[in-house]
Amino acid sequence: MNRQIAHARLRNHRLSGRGDEQNAEELVRWFGAVQAQEYGHARWGLGLRLHGRGSDADVRRAVDEGRIVRTHVMRPTWHFVARADIRWLLDLTAPRVQQRLAVYIRRSGLTGAIAARALRVVERCLSGGRSMTRLELGDELSRARLALKGLPLYLFIIHA
Repeated sequence: MNRQIAHARLRNHRLSGRGDEQNAEELVRWFGAVQAQEYGHARWGLGLRLHGRGSDADVRRAVDEGRIVRTHVMRPTWHFVARADIRWLLDLTAPRVQQRLAVYIRRSGLTGAIAARALRVVERCLSGGRSMTRLELGDELSRARLALKGLPLYLFIIHA
């Protein structure tokens, strides 16, 4: 019995056998979300589960092209999710994540007015499918006279 459970878990985690997923995006969609706190390890984890049907370069390309998004969809921890699933996952999880972050956001001085202004800057920066790092977003916010650095910037990005 214990052996059957172990084999089922390995199959369900796509660590043994082969699932129907042909690429990293399909694999992430099958899981719903994949923890991606450590970016390099998370890419390796996807590649391992593709059993030769995708390389690290393929996983990177899926992220770079936005087919896989690395975001804070479930809690302040990073996760990979498929672009096709991001909206419904955010609708499902955002209220709880926002509730848990509210105390930290207040303590950081990130008021509703500052967040609203910062969101407009971020929307402008990311329009047209452009992607940016956290540091690049911080630089853009600084140019807009919104000095969000360190923890306040991190909290704002999770909020956004």
